[in-house]
Amino acid sequence: MTTLGFERWFRSLGIDEFGVDDVGSRPLFVGPSPERAEAAMRAIGVSGVDAAFELRESTMYAWFQRLDGKHTAARIPAESAAKIYAGGTTVYLTKIAKFHEFEREATNHFGLPPNAAALELFCNRPSAVTTTHFDTVDVTTIQLQGRKTWRIAPNEFAPGPKQPWGVLEKVPPSLRIYADGVTPKEMPDGALEFTLDPGAVLHVPRGYWHSTFSDRDSMSLHLQCISPSRLDAVLAVVRNELVRDLYWRENAYRPELDDTALATLRAAIGRLDPRDLGVAAVDDAPVDLNEPLERAGQAALGIASDDGTTARIEVTTYRGHGNRTTTLDLSSEFVPACRWVNALATGTAFDAGDLLRAAPGLTKQGAQELARTLVRTQLARR
Repeated sequence: MTTLGFERWFRSLGIDEFGVDDVGSRPLFVGPSPERAEAAMRAIGVSGVDAAFELRESTMYAWFQRLDGKHTAARIPAESAAKIYAGGTTVYLTKIAKFHEFEREATNHFGLPPNAAALELFCNRPSAVTTTHFDTVDVTTIQLQGRKTWRIAPNEFAPGPKQPWGVLEKVPPSLRIYADGVTPKEMPDGALEFTLDPGAVLHVPRGYWHSTFSDRDSMSLHLQCISPSRLDAVLAVVRNELVRDLYWRENAYRPELDDTALATLRAAIGRLDPRDLGVAAVDDAPVDLNEPLERAGQAALGIASDDGTTARIEVTTYRGHGNRTTTLDLSSEFVPACRWVNALATGTAFDAGDLLRAAPGLTKQGAQELARTLVRTQLARR
């Protein structure tokens, strides 16, 4: 299998393997290497801009500056890309079908959620400029052909941003919540400058100020890593807990939060348990009849079908890097007990004896087997 070999890109800096501990931690730069550029172009099957514009299963944009100095992009038909480029306009490609295997390589290597890595190909014309701005992704770029100069600086105005922003734009209210300093008008003092010739690699952490300039034709490959923040993680788990309650799903055209709502919110947050938030080992040990269990959080049960004899049950667990659904075919006698456990609030205690009371048709052995199944699928926990 052809790979881009991300782990080797910064080996000359003494980083044996460029991995999750390095992404976003600090800027990294490796000088040019024609051999590295050639290897990358062979891997992606692109020998130059003409070959890039043959990647028709992609989305292509013209990249240019407006009269007010802001940079912008406009989607263009793939068949027009070569003509637009020949006319002096930078073109970049994203959502490139041929690159999906390398994006999967990146997510696997860096431990990212599925679809959290994107490869883009920039084909810059001479004098192409990207004005000073910051993004919400970690960017690693390798220069394939030509030259591009980058200037980067730490972001003290809005560290850890949740949305991109450029110095020529108005600061939106959603950014101003945590960007409380004087609005910058240019790149901060002390910016670092890197000139990328073929094979040079630069890693720009999320939120860093950066601008670029090309003094000649340039082609570069950009890896964008979209990693969830702690805010994303906590909002996801709180939402999963709240959405089980009809109160939070009802219409609220005037969504004021009164004391009752805030008390309900605090109770939901109080039910969060670290055992429900990570990837846990499968627990398939037998369950005693009176052994105490709890309804686990971040999990839900659904009944896909039930013909009165056999029911198809689906248990989905919600974890940071994606959901996992386990499908089970059980006796229909188990359905009432399954639904009873599913309706319990997170952290509610029960045992196999309670399953017998919820589904009187079960035997003690059947209740114990069902309890074991619920623990194994993580709808319940010991």
